[in-house]
Amino acid sequence: MALVLSVFLFFSRVFAVGGINPDWPLLFFSWLGGLSSRKKLHFWSFLFLAFSFLVLSFLISSFWAESYLLLFVIFLSFFYLGRTLTGNWFSDFLIFQIAGSVVFYLISYFVFKTPFSISFVFYEIFYDALISTIFWPVLKKIS
Repeated sequence: MALVLSVFLFFSRVFAVGGINPDWPLLFFSWLGGLSSRKKLHFWSFLFLAFSFLVLSFLISSFWAESYLLLFVIFLSFFYLGRTLTGNWFSDFLIFQIAGSVVFYLISYFVFKTPFSISFVFYEIFYDALISTIFWPVLKKIS
């Protein structure tokens, strides 16, 4: 349910401010990747959720297919990296948010030749981190 909600919020651009749309699926998978080892999902469950994101995204807007595939790979890396980071759920959550955005835009720039603006990436990282911090108590309560 949370995955569907994150995809809906992302594509509906409900929280978009000045052209910056928070990356709700990134927030969702950062949350899953940062879960403590005792709460961590099994790999197949994580893969099912990531694949569900991919399918939902293709159904809603297939124009950005390459970007969805890139996000899918980034989300899968969260599963493995979540076992090797600090162990502090909130720190790992923010690391995933920041690194995920930077890696996504850098790879998109070099591979897909999309425009790259340092200030835009900085604003999106700031906005994602702000949204993450605001929703942190809710996410902590859910898990």
